[in-house]
Amino acid sequence: MVRHGHPEQRPVSSTELKPYLKTVETLRRRDPSAPLWPLLSSRWEAIAKAAESVANDSTHRPSREAAKLVLGIARDADAAKVVDTALACFMYREAQPNTFASENAFDFQMVRRVRNLAPTNRGQWVNPNTGKTHYAYPFISPRAMAVIAKTIRDNFSLPAFKLTRRLEAEKDAKAQERAAVSEAIDSLDITPKPKRITTLGAREVATREIEAKEISIP
Repeated sequence: MVRHGHPEQRPVSSTELKPYLKTVETLRRRDPSAPLWPLLSSRWEAIAKAAESVANDSTHRPSREAAKLVLGIARDADAAKVVDTALACFMYREAQPNTFASENAFDFQMVRRVRNLAPTNRGQWVNPNTGKTHYAYPFISPRAMAVIAKTIRDNFSLPAFKLTRRLEAEKDAKAQERAAVSEAIDSLDITPKPKRITTLGAREVATREIEAKEISIP
């Protein structure tokens, strides 16, 4: 409950989030000059700017802890990457709601995926038996997690929702087009037409026989 937001919630891996992150990155590449991207990046930059004063002056401990974490992310991670990760998390929840045991569990997993963008927010150690590198993340209090989650929700949940609906509408339009093409193919008459059989009259037969034998009539 303290670490993942719910006793039955399992950690969400970067591999699970990858398809949705790829979707957002594809949208960026399709229209890099769209005003949406700088607007969302400016939102994150404003969050980081506000965190500076909170981290030093706030008497509310969870807010101060959350602000310090936000500053670490802003220092080490590109704003566009933070935005894309947040949008991907909301898209993942829309597509796979059963992955999350509760809304609180989703908030914890979303914050975990965003904070993992900053290498300074994690330590690492090598397993001597397998030689694999493992990562360890410092504990964040549930109240601080809630502060960060609310900030991300307030700024990025609605854009993610509208992007999801836009993508679904495009998929529906393409599905309708494919259905129309399939229906048109099914209605296409491709049955071979029977050849036309003609019968010759007696005069036409006699004429052809004469021509074949090269008989001239005086």
